[in-house]
Amino acid sequence: MLLMVITFSIERYLTIRKALGGGSISDFIRKVQYHLASRPFVDAALSECDKQRESIGNVIESQFTPVQKK
Repeated sequence: MLLMVITFSIERYLTIRKALGGGSISDFIRKVQYHLASRPFVDAALSECDKQRESIGNVIESQFTPVQKK
């Protein structure tokens, strides 16, 4: 039982650390807005999402991937 608790705690710690992402959310949103202000720069906005490595980056990327295909 103790081994399960330790394993679960370590797994949760690693998962939460990974989900924290790579930087300030406000800076990320500002960069994405800047890139999207000019429509040809959807690729640049998507690359910012890839760099962010955070949940909000994944959500924004999922919304703009269909836009990129048009």
